[in-house]
Amino acid sequence: MRTTPRIKGLYAVTPDSTDTALLLEQVLAAIEGGAALVQYRNKPAGETLRREQASALLALCRRRNVPLIINDHLDLCLAIDADGLHLGGTDGDIAAARSQLGTDRILGVSCYDRFELAVQAKDMGADYVAFGSCFPSATKPAAVRAPLHLFGLAKRPGVAVVAIGNARQCCLGNRRRGRRGRRDRRIVGGCGHSQRGTNFFQPFHARQRP
Repeated sequence: MRTTPRIKGLYAVTPDSTDTALLLEQVLAAIEGGAALVQYRNKPAGETLRREQASALLALCRRRNVPLIINDHLDLCLAIDADGLHLGGTDGDIAAARSQLGTDRILGVSCYDRFELAVQAKDMGADYVAFGSCFPSATKPAAVRAPLHLFGLAKRPGVAVVAIGNARQCCLGNRRRGRRGRRDRRIVGGCGHSQRGTNFFQPFHARQRP
C-alpha cells in the first residue's frame, strides 16, 4: 500500500495537448524546475488519447518520484493506478470517489471561492482543497476570483490548501530553474494552456493523511 505523500510545493497542471511527446517534454521540464506534484488535465481529449498520455506521464512521474493526479476521470485513475484524483464542482461524488480510491491515494477538490465547499470536501475525505482563481490568468480569464483571506480560514478544516491562478504571481521567482536552465524557467513560469506553457497550483499549507 502506498503512503499518501505530503501535498506541499509546486503543483503543475498539464496543458491541453494532442502531442504526447511534447507533453512529456513539458512535464519533465516542470519536474526539473521544482514541481512536486503533477495533474494530468486534458478536457478535449478522447478516451484513447487520455489513456495513452496518462500512462506515459505516470511512468515519467514514477521515475522521478512525483505523484500523478488525474483530473476528473476516476475510472482512468483506477485503471492505470495513478496516485490520485482531482474533482471539480460538478465532476463527481466526493465521498464515493474517496471510497473507491481507498486511503492511499490523494483526493483533491476545487472549491472556487466558497469556504463552505472546503469544509464539506474535508468531511467527505478530501486530502486537499483548491481555491481560485486567486490572480488574473490568461488560461481562464472569466474564472471566479477567490479572495486570499480564504486561505487563512481554510487552515481550520485541517487539509492542504491549494491556490489556483497565475503562476508568476504565486511567487515562482524563487523557484530553482532546474537542469534545463532558461527553457525550464520559461515553462515553469508560464501559466497558460499553451504549446510551451504549463499552468500551476501553489499549495500554501499541507498535512500528511493519517
